[in-house]
Amino acid sequence: KGPELKVQTFCDKAKIKPGSTAKIAFLFNLERNWHINSNRPLDEFLVPTILTLDQMDAIEVEKIIYPEPKLVRLSFSEEPLSVFEGEFLVGVEVKIKETEQPGITVELPFSLRYQACDDKQCLPPKTLKISYKIDIENTDIYASEEVLAIINKINWEKPTDTTEPPSPPPQGSTVTSSNTAEIQTATTPPSLHGDWKELVKSFKIIGRLDGYAGTNEFIEFLDSAIKGEPTKVQSKSTNLSLYTLLLILIGGLALNLTPCVLPVIPLNIAIIGAGARAGSKVRGFLLGGAYGAGIALVYGGLGIAVVLGFSKTFGTINSTAWFNGIISILFLLLGLAMFDVFLLDFSKFQAYIKLDKFRRGSFTLAFIMGGISALLAGACVAPVVISTIIHAQDLYSQGFRMAIFLPLLLGVGMALPWPLLGAGLSLMPKPGKWTEYVKYAFGVLLIGVALYYGYTAYTIYTAKPENLTTSDGWHNSLYSGLEESLHTGKPMIIDFWATWCKNCIVMNKRVLTAPEVKEKLNSFVKVKFQAENPNEPKVREVLELFQVLGLPTFIILSPEKKD
Repeated sequence: KGPELKVQTFCDKAKIKPGSTAKIAFLFNLERNWHINSNRPLDEFLVPTILTLDQMDAIEVEKIIYPEPKLVRLSFSEEPLSVFEGEFLVGVEVKIKETEQPGITVELPFSLRYQACDDKQCLPPKTLKISYKIDIENTDIYASEEVLAIINKINWEKPTDTTEPPSPPPQGSTVTSSNTAEIQTATTPPSLHGDWKELVKSFKIIGRLDGYAGTNEFIEFLDSAIKGEPTKVQSKSTNLSLYTLLLILIGGLALNLTPCVLPVIPLNIAIIGAGARAGSKVRGFLLGGAYGAGIALVYGGLGIAVVLGFSKTFGTINSTAWFNGIISILFLLLGLAMFDVFLLDFSKFQAYIKLDKFRRGSFTLAFIMGGISALLAGACVAPVVISTIIHAQDLYSQGFRMAIFLPLLLGVGMALPWPLLGAGLSLMPKPGKWTEYVKYAFGVLLIGVALYYGYTAYTIYTAKPENLTTSDGWHNSLYSGLEESLHTGKPMIIDFWATWCKNCIVMNKRVLTAPEVKEKLNSFVKVKFQAENPNEPKVREVLELFQVLGLPTFIILSPEKKD
Protein backbone atom coordinates (compact mmCIF):
# COMPACT_ATOMS: atom_id res chain seq x y z
CA LYS A 1 0.00 0.00 0.00
CA GLY A 2 2.80 2.43 0.80
CA PRO A 3 2.75 5.68 2.78
CA GLU A 4 -0.22 8.01 2.82
CA LEU A 5 0.30 11.40 1.17
CA LYS A 6 -2.28 13.79 2.59
CA VAL A 7 -3.12 17.12 0.98
CA GLN A 8 -4.98 20.28 1.97
CA THR A 9 -5.80 22.98 -0.58
CA PHE A 10 -5.94 26.74 0.09
CA CYS A 11 -6.68 29.71 -2.19
CA ASP A 12 -5.95 33.38 -1.52
CA LYS A 13 -9.37 34.35 -2.89
CA ALA A 14 -12.79 33.07 -1.91
CA LYS A 15 -14.31 34.67 -5.05
CA ILE A 16 -12.45 35.45 -8.26
CA LYS A 17 -13.45 37.80 -11.04
CA PRO A 18 -12.76 37.08 -14.72
CA GLY A 19 -9.34 38.30 -15.87
CA SER A 20 -7.73 38.14 -12.41
CA THR A 21 -5.29 35.64 -10.92
CA ALA A 22 -5.50 33.40 -7.88
CA LYS A 23 -2.80 31.73 -5.84
CA ILE A 24 -3.48 28.16 -4.77
CA ALA A 25 -1.36 26.37 -2.17
CA PHE A 26 -1.26 22.60 -1.77
CA LEU A 27 -0.09 21.58 1.70
CA PHE A 28 1.21 18.01 1.46
CA ASN A 29 2.02 15.81 4.43
CA LEU A 30 3.95 12.58 3.95
CA GLU A 31 4.29 9.84 6.55
CA ARG A 32 7.43 9.87 8.66
CA ASN A 33 10.50 7.95 7.42
CA TRP A 34 9.33 8.26 3.79
CA HIS A 35 10.28 10.76 1.11
CA ILE A 36 9.36 11.53 -2.49
CA ASN A 37 11.79 12.71 -5.14
CA SER A 38 11.88 16.46 -5.73
CA ASN A 39 10.75 18.01 -9.00
CA ARG A 40 14.43 18.09 -10.05
CA PRO A 41 16.05 14.85 -8.79
CA LEU A 42 19.83 14.63 -9.06
CA ASP A 43 19.64 11.33 -10.94
CA GLU A 44 17.97 11.08 -14.34
CA PHE A 45 16.62 7.62 -13.53
CA LEU A 46 14.51 8.83 -10.60
CA VAL A 47 10.88 9.82 -11.08
CA PRO A 48 10.41 13.57 -10.45
CA THR A 49 7.45 14.93 -8.50
CA ILE A 50 5.33 16.89 -10.97
CA LEU A 51 2.07 18.78 -10.39
CA THR A 52 -0.11 19.33 -13.47
CA LEU A 53 -3.52 20.80 -14.27
CA ASP A 54 -5.62 19.08 -16.91
CA GLN A 55 -6.28 21.20 -19.98
CA MET A 56 -9.11 23.68 -19.35
CA ASP A 57 -10.65 26.40 -21.48
CA ALA A 58 -11.46 28.69 -18.55
CA ILE A 59 -8.14 28.54 -16.67
CA GLU A 60 -4.52 29.26 -17.54
CA VAL A 61 -1.61 28.23 -15.33
CA GLU A 62 0.72 31.20 -14.82
CA LYS A 63 3.36 29.47 -12.67
CA ILE A 64 4.02 26.45 -10.45
CA ILE A 65 6.28 26.94 -7.44
CA TYR A 66 7.92 23.90 -5.85
CA PRO A 67 9.60 24.08 -2.44
CA GLU A 68 13.35 23.94 -1.98
CA PRO A 69 14.22 20.24 -1.72
CA LYS A 70 16.02 18.60 1.16
CA LEU A 71 19.26 16.73 0.75
CA VAL A 72 19.29 13.27 2.31
CA ARG A 73 21.99 10.65 2.41
CA LEU A 74 20.56 7.15 2.74
CA SER A 75 22.39 3.98 3.71
CA PHE A 76 22.50 2.65 0.16
CA SER A 77 23.97 5.69 -1.60
CA GLU A 78 27.06 7.83 -1.22
CA GLU A 79 25.45 10.38 -3.52
CA PRO A 80 22.92 12.84 -2.04
CA LEU A 81 19.27 12.60 -3.01
CA SER A 82 17.08 15.65 -3.62
CA VAL A 83 13.71 14.97 -1.97
CA PHE A 84 10.58 16.34 -0.36
CA GLU A 85 9.57 14.89 3.01
CA GLY A 86 7.30 15.59 5.94
CA GLU A 87 5.20 18.71 5.36
CA PHE A 88 5.78 20.82 2.24
CA LEU A 89 3.94 23.37 0.10
CA VAL A 90 3.50 23.54 -3.67
CA GLY A 91 2.04 26.73 -5.13
CA VAL A 92 0.11 27.28 -8.36
CA GLU A 93 -0.88 30.66 -9.75
CA VAL A 94 -3.82 30.49 -12.16
CA LYS A 95 -5.59 33.10 -14.26
CA ILE A 96 -9.29 33.19 -15.04
CA LYS A 97 -9.87 34.09 -18.66
CA GLU A 98 -11.74 37.36 -19.18
CA THR A 99 -14.31 35.62 -21.38
CA GLU A 100 -15.68 33.63 -18.43
CA GLN A 101 -19.07 34.62 -17.07
CA PRO A 102 -19.54 35.45 -13.36
CA GLY A 103 -21.80 33.32 -11.20
CA ILE A 104 -20.37 29.92 -12.04
CA THR A 105 -18.21 27.41 -10.20
CA VAL A 106 -15.26 25.84 -11.97
CA GLU A 107 -13.64 22.59 -10.84
CA LEU A 108 -9.87 22.41 -11.29
CA PRO A 109 -8.56 18.84 -11.79
CA PHE A 110 -4.93 18.65 -10.62
CA SER A 111 -2.66 15.60 -10.68
CA LEU A 112 0.50 15.00 -8.64
CA ARG A 113 2.85 12.38 -10.07
CA TYR A 114 5.30 11.13 -7.43
CA GLN A 115 7.32 8.16 -6.23
CA ALA A 116 7.67 7.29 -2.54
CA CYS A 117 10.83 5.74 -1.09
CA ASP A 118 12.26 4.97 2.31
CA ASP A 119 15.77 3.90 3.36
CA LYS A 120 15.26 0.42 1.87
CA GLN A 121 12.72 0.47 -0.93
CA CYS A 122 11.19 2.58 -3.66
CA LEU A 123 7.52 2.03 -4.41
CA PRO A 124 6.10 2.28 -7.94
CA PRO A 125 5.24 5.79 -9.12
CA LYS A 126 1.71 6.94 -8.30
CA THR A 127 -0.64 9.72 -9.38
CA LEU A 128 -2.65 11.59 -6.78
CA LYS A 129 -5.79 13.26 -8.15
CA ILE A 130 -6.67 16.59 -6.50
CA SER A 131 -9.87 18.48 -7.26
CA TYR A 132 -10.47 22.09 -6.23
CA LYS A 133 -13.47 24.32 -6.96
CA ILE A 134 -13.33 28.08 -7.43
CA ASP A 135 -16.26 30.52 -7.62
CA ILE A 136 -16.19 33.12 -10.39
CA GLU A 137 -17.96 36.38 -9.44
CA ASN A 138 -17.94 40.07 -10.42
CA THR A 139 -15.37 41.08 -7.76
CA ASP A 140 -12.41 39.51 -5.98
CA ILE A 141 -13.03 38.53 -2.37
CA TYR A 142 -9.93 37.54 -0.42
CA ALA A 143 -9.72 34.61 1.96
CA SER A 144 -9.24 34.79 5.73
CA GLU A 145 -5.98 35.90 7.36
CA GLU A 146 -5.25 32.31 8.40
CA VAL A 147 -5.45 31.12 4.80
CA LEU A 148 -3.39 34.05 3.52
CA ALA A 149 -0.71 33.26 6.11
CA ILE A 150 -0.35 29.80 4.56
CA ILE A 151 -0.35 31.22 1.02
CA ASN A 152 2.41 33.69 1.96
CA LYS A 153 4.74 30.93 3.10
CA ILE A 154 5.40 30.22 -0.59
CA ASN A 155 8.02 32.30 -2.37
CA TRP A 156 5.81 33.50 -5.22
CA GLU A 157 8.65 35.62 -6.61
CA LYS A 158 10.62 32.48 -7.36
CA PRO A 159 10.78 31.92 -11.12
CA THR A 160 9.00 28.90 -12.51
CA ASP A 161 11.30 26.08 -13.57
CA THR A 162 10.39 25.85 -17.25
CA THR A 163 12.94 23.17 -18.18
CA GLU A 164 11.69 19.65 -18.56
CA PRO A 165 12.70 17.29 -15.74
CA PRO A 166 14.85 14.32 -16.69
CA SER A 167 12.81 11.44 -18.07
CA PRO A 168 13.52 7.84 -17.12
CA PRO A 169 14.40 5.36 -19.85
CA PRO A 170 11.45 3.80 -21.67
CA GLN A 171 9.74 0.68 -20.41
CA GLY A 172 11.62 -2.40 -21.51
CA SER A 173 15.07 -0.92 -20.86
CA THR A 174 17.48 -3.58 -19.68
CA VAL A 175 20.76 -3.50 -17.82
CA THR A 176 23.75 -4.75 -19.75
CA SER A 177 26.82 -6.43 -18.28
CA SER A 178 29.39 -4.12 -19.86
CA ASN A 179 31.60 -1.89 -17.79
CA THR A 180 30.13 1.26 -19.30
CA ALA A 181 26.67 2.61 -18.55
CA GLU A 182 24.49 1.37 -21.36
CA ILE A 183 20.72 1.01 -21.58
CA GLN A 184 19.25 -1.16 -24.28
CA THR A 185 15.58 -0.87 -25.19
CA ALA A 186 13.69 -4.09 -25.74
CA THR A 187 10.64 -4.24 -28.00
CA THR A 188 8.68 -6.30 -25.46
CA PRO A 189 9.05 -6.73 -21.70
CA PRO A 190 11.94 -9.23 -21.62
CA SER A 191 10.94 -10.87 -18.36
CA LEU A 192 7.78 -12.63 -19.54
CA HIS A 193 8.80 -14.97 -22.37
CA GLY A 194 7.19 -18.44 -22.24
CA ASP A 195 4.56 -20.01 -20.00
CA TRP A 196 6.23 -19.23 -16.68
CA LYS A 197 3.02 -19.83 -14.64
CA GLU A 198 3.15 -23.59 -15.15
CA LEU A 199 6.85 -23.81 -14.38
CA VAL A 200 6.66 -21.80 -11.17
CA LYS A 201 4.28 -24.39 -9.68
CA SER A 202 7.31 -26.68 -9.37
CA PHE A 203 9.09 -24.25 -7.02
CA LYS A 204 8.84 -23.12 -3.45
CA ILE A 205 10.03 -19.83 -1.96
CA ILE A 206 12.93 -20.34 0.46
CA GLY A 207 14.15 -16.77 0.86
CA ARG A 208 12.96 -13.19 0.64
CA LEU A 209 14.72 -9.84 0.96
CA ASP A 210 12.66 -6.64 0.80
CA GLY A 211 14.69 -3.51 0.16
CA TYR A 212 18.31 -2.49 0.04
CA ALA A 213 20.99 -4.53 1.80
CA GLY A 214 24.74 -4.09 2.02
CA THR A 215 27.26 -6.67 0.88
CA ASN A 216 27.51 -8.53 4.19
CA GLU A 217 23.74 -8.49 4.69
CA PHE A 218 23.16 -9.80 1.18
CA ILE A 219 25.61 -12.66 1.69
CA GLU A 220 23.88 -13.47 4.99
CA PHE A 221 20.56 -13.49 3.14
CA LEU A 222 21.89 -15.96 0.52
CA ASP A 223 23.44 -18.25 3.13
CA SER A 224 20.33 -18.24 5.33
CA ALA A 225 18.06 -19.14 2.42
CA ILE A 226 20.21 -22.12 1.45
CA LYS A 227 20.32 -23.34 5.06
CA GLY A 228 16.55 -23.00 5.41
CA GLU A 229 16.87 -20.32 8.11
CA PRO A 230 14.80 -17.12 8.36
CA THR A 231 16.09 -14.59 5.83
CA LYS A 232 14.73 -11.35 7.19
CA VAL A 233 17.39 -8.64 7.05
CA GLN A 234 16.99 -5.78 9.46
CA SER A 235 16.54 -2.38 7.86
CA LYS A 236 18.92 0.46 8.43
CA SER A 237 17.79 2.66 11.29
CA THR A 238 17.25 6.36 10.90
CA ASN A 239 18.69 6.72 14.40
CA LEU A 240 22.26 7.71 14.91
CA SER A 241 24.87 4.98 15.20
CA LEU A 242 26.32 4.03 18.57
CA TYR A 243 29.74 5.09 17.29
CA THR A 244 28.52 8.65 16.71
CA LEU A 245 27.03 8.87 20.19
CA LEU A 246 30.18 7.46 21.81
CA LEU A 247 32.37 9.82 19.80
CA ILE A 248 30.42 12.85 21.02
CA LEU A 249 30.39 11.63 24.63
CA ILE A 250 34.12 10.87 24.66
CA GLY A 251 34.76 14.17 22.88
CA GLY A 252 33.00 16.04 25.67
CA LEU A 253 35.05 14.19 28.26
CA ALA A 254 38.27 14.95 26.35
CA LEU A 255 37.50 18.68 26.33
CA ASN A 256 38.36 18.67 30.04
CA LEU A 257 41.93 17.82 29.05
CA THR A 258 42.45 20.88 26.84
CA PRO A 259 44.73 23.73 28.04
CA CYS A 260 41.75 26.09 28.42
CA VAL A 261 39.93 23.82 30.87
CA LEU A 262 42.29 21.53 32.79
CA PRO A 263 44.44 24.21 34.53
CA VAL A 264 41.37 26.10 35.87
CA ILE A 265 39.52 23.07 37.25
CA PRO A 266 40.99 23.52 40.80
CA LEU A 267 40.02 27.22 40.74
CA ASN A 268 36.41 26.44 39.74
CA ILE A 269 36.19 23.76 42.43
CA ALA A 270 37.28 26.33 45.02
CA ILE A 271 34.81 28.95 43.73
CA ILE A 272 31.80 26.64 44.08
CA GLY A 273 32.98 25.47 47.53
CA ALA A 274 33.53 21.85 46.53
CA GLY A 275 36.52 19.60 47.20
CA ALA A 276 38.16 20.13 50.59
CA ARG A 277 35.85 23.08 51.35
CA ALA A 278 32.67 21.04 50.98
CA GLY A 279 32.79 19.56 54.50
CA SER A 280 32.05 16.04 53.27
CA LYS A 281 32.66 13.95 50.18
CA VAL A 282 28.91 13.52 49.64
CA ARG A 283 28.28 17.27 49.63
CA GLY A 284 31.28 17.83 47.38
CA PHE A 285 29.99 15.13 45.03
CA LEU A 286 26.60 16.85 44.82
CA LEU A 287 28.15 20.28 44.29
CA GLY A 288 30.27 18.90 41.49
CA GLY A 289 27.17 17.24 40.06
CA ALA A 290 25.31 20.57 40.13
CA TYR A 291 28.20 22.24 38.28
CA GLY A 292 28.21 19.47 35.68
CA ALA A 293 24.42 19.65 35.34
CA GLY A 294 24.74 23.34 34.52
CA ILE A 295 27.18 22.51 31.71
CA ALA A 296 25.04 19.71 30.27
CA LEU A 297 21.72 21.55 30.44
CA VAL A 298 23.08 24.74 28.87
CA TYR A 299 24.55 22.82 25.94
CA GLY A 300 21.40 20.71 25.66
CA GLY A 301 19.07 23.71 25.80
CA LEU A 302 21.21 25.70 23.37
CA GLY A 303 21.28 22.76 20.95
CA ILE A 304 17.51 22.21 21.10
CA ALA A 305 16.79 25.92 20.63
CA VAL A 306 19.07 26.27 17.63
CA VAL A 307 18.10 22.96 16.00
CA LEU A 308 14.36 23.47 16.32
CA GLY A 309 14.61 27.17 15.56
CA PHE A 310 16.40 26.65 12.25
CA SER A 311 15.31 23.15 11.24
CA LYS A 312 13.03 24.35 8.43
CA THR A 313 15.68 26.75 7.15
CA PHE A 314 18.36 24.07 7.11
CA GLY A 315 15.97 21.56 5.58
CA THR A 316 15.29 23.80 2.59
CA ILE A 317 18.87 24.78 1.79
CA ASN A 318 21.03 21.80 2.74
CA SER A 319 20.57 20.29 -0.71
CA THR A 320 22.53 23.11 -2.31
CA ALA A 321 26.21 23.13 -3.13
CA TRP A 322 26.67 26.66 -1.80
CA PHE A 323 25.24 25.78 1.61
CA ASN A 324 27.50 22.77 2.07
CA GLY A 325 30.40 24.90 0.83
CA ILE A 326 29.71 27.56 3.48
CA ILE A 327 29.44 24.91 6.21
CA SER A 328 32.74 23.46 4.99
CA ILE A 329 34.43 26.85 5.28
CA LEU A 330 32.90 27.41 8.74
CA PHE A 331 34.19 24.06 10.03
CA LEU A 332 37.58 24.82 8.51
CA LEU A 333 37.72 28.14 10.39
CA LEU A 334 36.67 26.45 13.64
CA GLY A 335 39.36 23.85 13.12
CA LEU A 336 41.99 26.53 12.50
CA ALA A 337 40.90 28.24 15.71
CA MET A 338 42.00 25.12 17.59
CA PHE A 339 45.49 25.70 16.13
CA ASP A 340 45.40 29.32 17.41
CA VAL A 341 45.32 30.76 13.89
CA PHE A 342 42.78 33.17 15.40
CA LEU A 343 41.16 33.37 18.84
CA LEU A 344 37.56 32.37 19.50
CA ASP A 345 37.20 32.92 23.23
CA PHE A 346 34.02 33.91 25.09
CA SER A 347 35.40 33.23 28.59
CA LYS A 348 36.62 36.84 28.97
CA PHE A 349 32.99 37.91 29.40
CA GLN A 350 32.69 35.87 32.62
CA ALA A 351 34.38 38.71 34.51
CA TYR A 352 31.35 40.94 33.87
CA ILE A 353 28.95 38.51 35.62
CA LYS A 354 28.52 39.19 39.35
CA LEU A 355 27.53 36.26 41.57
CA ASP A 356 28.26 37.86 44.96
CA LYS A 357 24.69 37.35 46.18
CA PHE A 358 25.06 33.57 46.01
CA ARG A 359 26.74 31.91 48.97
CA ARG A 360 29.86 29.93 48.21
CA GLY A 361 29.12 26.24 48.61
CA SER A 362 25.49 26.56 47.54
CA PHE A 363 24.07 24.30 44.88
CA THR A 364 22.57 27.30 43.08
CA LEU A 365 26.00 28.90 42.70
CA ALA A 366 27.50 25.63 41.48
CA PHE A 367 24.74 25.16 38.90
CA ILE A 368 24.95 28.76 37.64
CA MET A 369 28.76 28.62 37.44
CA GLY A 370 28.54 25.44 35.38
CA GLY A 371 26.05 27.05 33.02
CA ILE A 372 28.16 30.20 32.65
CA SER A 373 31.32 28.21 31.94
CA ALA A 374 29.42 26.32 29.24
CA LEU A 375 27.80 29.37 27.68
CA LEU A 376 30.96 31.50 27.74
CA ALA A 377 33.29 28.75 26.61
CA GLY A 378 37.02 29.19 26.26
CA ALA A 379 39.05 29.14 23.06
CA CYS A 380 39.53 25.36 23.24
CA VAL A 381 35.86 24.56 23.79
CA ALA A 382 33.82 27.10 21.78
CA PRO A 383 34.77 25.80 18.30
CA VAL A 384 33.87 22.24 19.28
CA VAL A 385 30.53 23.30 20.79
CA ILE A 386 29.59 25.39 17.74
CA SER A 387 30.62 22.56 15.41
CA THR A 388 28.53 20.03 17.33
CA ILE A 389 25.44 22.26 17.17
CA ILE A 390 25.87 22.85 13.43
CA HIS A 391 26.39 19.16 12.74
CA ALA A 392 23.39 18.27 14.93
CA GLN A 393 21.28 20.75 12.96
CA ASP A 394 22.36 19.25 9.65
CA LEU A 395 21.67 15.67 10.80
CA TYR A 396 18.29 16.66 12.26
CA SER A 397 17.22 18.25 8.97
CA GLN A 398 18.05 14.92 7.25
CA GLY A 399 15.64 13.01 9.49
CA PHE A 400 18.00 11.91 12.29
CA ARG A 401 15.74 13.14 15.09
CA MET A 402 18.04 11.94 17.87
CA ALA A 403 20.67 14.40 16.60
CA ILE A 404 18.89 17.11 18.59
CA PHE A 405 20.48 15.63 21.72
CA LEU A 406 24.09 15.64 20.47
CA PRO A 407 24.95 18.99 22.15
CA LEU A 408 23.43 17.66 25.38
CA LEU A 409 25.56 14.52 25.06
CA LEU A 410 28.67 16.67 24.56
CA GLY A 411 27.77 18.52 27.77
CA VAL A 412 27.23 15.24 29.63
CA GLY A 413 30.72 14.16 28.55
CA MET A 414 32.21 17.38 29.93
CA ALA A 415 30.18 17.00 33.13
CA LEU A 416 31.13 13.37 33.87
CA PRO A 417 34.27 14.05 35.97
CA TRP A 418 32.78 16.90 37.99
CA PRO A 419 30.90 14.95 40.71
CA LEU A 420 34.08 12.98 41.46
CA LEU A 421 36.25 16.11 41.34
CA GLY A 422 33.82 17.84 43.67
CA ALA A 423 34.18 14.95 46.11
CA GLY A 424 37.92 15.61 46.26
CA LEU A 425 39.06 12.66 44.15
CA SER A 426 42.16 13.38 42.08
CA LEU A 427 41.28 11.95 38.69
CA MET A 428 42.66 14.52 36.30
CA PRO A 429 46.30 14.47 35.18
CA LYS A 430 48.59 17.43 35.71
CA PRO A 431 48.52 20.12 33.02
CA GLY A 432 51.41 20.18 30.60
CA LYS A 433 52.43 20.58 27.00
CA TRP A 434 50.45 17.44 26.14
CA THR A 435 47.15 19.34 26.60
CA GLU A 436 48.01 21.37 23.51
CA TYR A 437 48.06 18.15 21.49
CA VAL A 438 44.56 17.30 22.75
CA LYS A 439 43.39 20.64 21.40
CA TYR A 440 45.16 20.01 18.10
CA ALA A 441 43.44 16.62 17.82
CA PHE A 442 40.08 18.40 17.99
CA GLY A 443 41.34 20.77 15.31
CA VAL A 444 42.20 17.87 13.01
CA LEU A 445 38.73 16.37 13.60
CA LEU A 446 37.00 19.64 12.71
CA ILE A 447 39.07 20.04 9.56
CA GLY A 448 38.12 16.46 8.64
CA VAL A 449 34.45 17.39 8.97
CA ALA A 450 35.13 20.46 6.81
CA LEU A 451 36.55 18.20 4.11
CA TYR A 452 33.44 16.00 4.33
CA TYR A 453 31.11 18.96 3.73
CA GLY A 454 33.42 20.23 1.00
CA TYR A 455 33.23 16.88 -0.75
CA THR A 456 29.43 16.91 -0.41
CA ALA A 457 29.30 20.36 -2.00
CA TYR A 458 31.49 19.14 -4.86
CA THR A 459 29.33 16.02 -5.27
CA ILE A 460 26.13 18.04 -5.53
CA TYR A 461 27.70 20.48 -7.96
CA THR A 462 28.97 17.73 -10.25
CA ALA A 463 26.18 15.19 -9.62
CA LYS A 464 25.77 12.70 -12.46
CA PRO A 465 23.57 9.62 -12.88
CA GLU A 466 24.74 6.28 -11.56
CA ASN A 467 26.14 3.79 -14.03
CA LEU A 468 23.94 0.76 -14.59
CA THR A 469 26.18 -2.29 -14.51
CA THR A 470 25.85 -5.83 -13.29
CA SER A 471 27.74 -9.09 -13.37
CA ASP A 472 27.43 -11.65 -16.17
CA GLY A 473 25.08 -14.61 -16.19
CA TRP A 474 21.76 -12.91 -15.40
CA HIS A 475 18.65 -13.94 -17.33
CA ASN A 476 16.17 -11.29 -18.34
CA SER A 477 13.52 -13.94 -18.97
CA LEU A 478 11.66 -15.41 -16.02
CA TYR A 479 10.71 -18.46 -18.08
CA SER A 480 14.28 -19.30 -19.13
CA GLY A 481 15.49 -18.90 -15.54
CA LEU A 482 12.83 -21.25 -14.20
CA GLU A 483 13.60 -23.75 -16.94
CA GLU A 484 17.35 -23.74 -16.20
CA SER A 485 16.76 -24.05 -12.45
CA LEU A 486 14.54 -27.11 -12.98
CA HIS A 487 17.10 -28.66 -15.33
CA THR A 488 20.18 -28.04 -13.14
CA GLY A 489 18.56 -28.31 -9.69
CA LYS A 490 20.13 -25.01 -8.65
CA PRO A 491 18.08 -22.56 -6.57
CA MET A 492 16.97 -19.46 -8.45
CA ILE A 493 17.18 -15.82 -7.32
CA ILE A 494 14.94 -13.15 -8.84
CA ASP A 495 15.96 -9.48 -8.63
CA PHE A 496 12.87 -7.28 -9.00
CA TRP A 497 14.09 -3.86 -10.12
CA ALA A 498 13.32 -0.75 -12.22
CA THR A 499 15.27 2.16 -13.61
CA TRP A 500 13.34 4.57 -11.38
CA CYS A 501 14.51 2.67 -8.26
CA LYS A 502 17.66 4.36 -6.92
CA ASN A 503 18.19 1.55 -4.38
CA CYS A 504 18.13 -0.99 -7.21
CA ILE A 505 20.72 0.88 -9.24
CA VAL A 506 23.09 1.22 -6.30
CA MET A 507 22.73 -2.43 -5.26
CA ASN A 508 23.34 -3.48 -8.84
CA LYS A 509 26.50 -1.40 -9.04
CA ARG A 510 27.91 -1.86 -5.55
CA VAL A 511 26.62 -5.10 -4.03
CA LEU A 512 25.91 -7.49 -6.91
CA THR A 513 29.31 -6.81 -8.46
CA ALA A 514 31.29 -7.40 -5.24
CA PRO A 515 33.64 -10.40 -5.75
CA GLU A 516 32.37 -12.27 -2.68
CA VAL A 517 28.74 -11.78 -3.77
CA LYS A 518 29.48 -12.89 -7.35
CA GLU A 519 31.11 -16.02 -5.98
CA LYS A 520 28.04 -16.82 -3.86
CA LEU A 521 25.70 -16.16 -6.78
CA ASN A 522 27.50 -18.75 -8.90
CA SER A 523 25.44 -21.33 -6.98
CA PHE A 524 22.20 -19.75 -8.22
CA VAL A 525 20.32 -19.32 -11.44
CA LYS A 526 19.98 -15.53 -11.65
CA VAL A 527 17.04 -13.60 -13.10
CA LYS A 528 16.43 -9.87 -13.34
CA PHE A 529 12.74 -8.99 -13.54
CA GLN A 530 12.22 -5.39 -14.62
CA ALA A 531 9.04 -3.98 -13.08
CA GLU A 532 9.26 -0.67 -14.91
CA ASN A 533 5.48 -0.31 -15.11
CA PRO A 534 3.95 -2.24 -12.18
CA ASN A 535 0.44 -1.54 -13.46
CA GLU A 536 1.02 -3.33 -16.76
CA PRO A 537 -1.18 -6.45 -16.45
CA LYS A 538 1.49 -9.09 -17.13
CA VAL A 539 3.98 -7.42 -14.81
CA ARG A 540 1.37 -6.96 -12.08
CA GLU A 541 0.54 -10.66 -12.30
CA VAL A 542 4.12 -11.58 -11.41
CA LEU A 543 4.39 -8.97 -8.66
CA GLU A 544 1.14 -10.15 -7.05
CA LEU A 545 2.20 -13.79 -7.18
CA PHE A 546 5.43 -13.04 -5.30
CA GLN A 547 3.79 -10.30 -3.16
CA VAL A 548 6.29 -7.66 -4.27
CA LEU A 549 5.25 -4.31 -2.79
CA GLY A 550 8.40 -2.24 -3.34
CA LEU A 551 11.77 -2.36 -5.07
CA PRO A 552 14.27 -3.81 -4.84
CA THR A 553 12.93 -7.19 -3.77
CA PHE A 554 14.87 -10.44 -4.02
CA ILE A 555 13.10 -13.82 -4.06
CA ILE A 556 14.92 -17.16 -3.84
CA LEU A 557 13.11 -20.20 -5.29
CA SER A 558 14.05 -23.83 -4.92
CA PRO A 559 12.87 -26.49 -7.39
CA GLU A 560 10.87 -29.11 -5.52
CA LYS A 561 12.00 -32.69 -5.97
CA LYS A 562 9.45 -34.97 -7.61
CA ASP A 563 8.88 -38.49 -6.30
